[in-house]
Amino acid sequence: MKNDPIISLYIQQTDILIRHLHMLLDQSHNTELERLLSQFQHNHVQLVDHIEQLTGAISMVSLLTSAFEVELVLKHMLDTIIDVTGAERAFIMLRQAENEVPVIVAARAWDQNEIDEADEQFSKSIVNHVWHTKKTAITVNAQSDSRFGHISSIQSKALRSLICIPIVQHDQVIGVLYADNRVTKGVFRESMIPILEIVAHYAAIALENARRFEETTHDLNMSRRQVRLLQIQGANQQLNDPLSPRELEVLALIAKNQNNAEIAEALSVGISTVKKHINHIYGKLLVSNRSQAILKAQDIGLV
Repeated sequence: MKNDPIISLYIQQTDILIRHLHMLLDQSHNTELERLLSQFQHNHVQLVDHIEQLTGAISMVSLLTSAFEVELVLKHMLDTIIDVTGAERAFIMLRQAENEVPVIVAARAWDQNEIDEADEQFSKSIVNHVWHTKKTAITVNAQSDSRFGHISSIQSKALRSLICIPIVQHDQVIGVLYADNRVTKGVFRESMIPILEIVAHYAAIALENARRFEETTHDLNMSRRQVRLLQIQGANQQLNDPLSPRELEVLALIAKNQNNAEIAEALSVGISTVKKHINHIYGKLLVSNRSQAILKAQDIGLV
């Protein structure tokens, strides 16, 4: 997030101030000034860190609450979490049905690439712990942490820095946000938890919005198909000799420029049966070939 112009300006101006203070300190050899400068530098680093985390969280929340393509949203969210926290990998895990174990629905590596299935190794024990307690788990070194060090997966997978946050919806855990670093200790800090928990909260909202959007889209498509079916039925009844349901199916495939063999395969019938249906269609539409049949069907609203 250091590319943000406001943050960049703050860092630049503060660095200049620190250099000037160091020059004064070299001249005065003041112990108290040295202590204050050290504290100032420490606070400066922490402030920049918090600003970067907050900026990343705002970006993620904005994206999560405005988009419906959840897969892309979650990938972007994981990339930002990795960038902000210094994680090596990040996962979103969701429970797909009642009593099923959580499954990974999005996984990203530090280089913003997908994680190979063989590398999707994590501590199921910690995930289950967070799932049942609804509380965030964080450790600076899982190998020596008395809470987790005894877990076999921690040792076998050489997990070190780790954070796991519940994604809660209507007071029910529907998933977890899991990030780790298998190389570096102390990557995650307690100060990160509030911001990441906010992100997890809005991830739950985004998932719910996406579910409702998918249901609404499905219902809308069903309604459109039903309306279209009624239109076709109405147009068909205007014919002196209406087409049969099978003939309507064949006509729809003819309109898609499928040949007799393709139609036969699509309907699981013989080619001779397809030819018989086509002859019936020609007779009922008063046409003599495919092109005329398509034009007539389009004109009266059968396709």
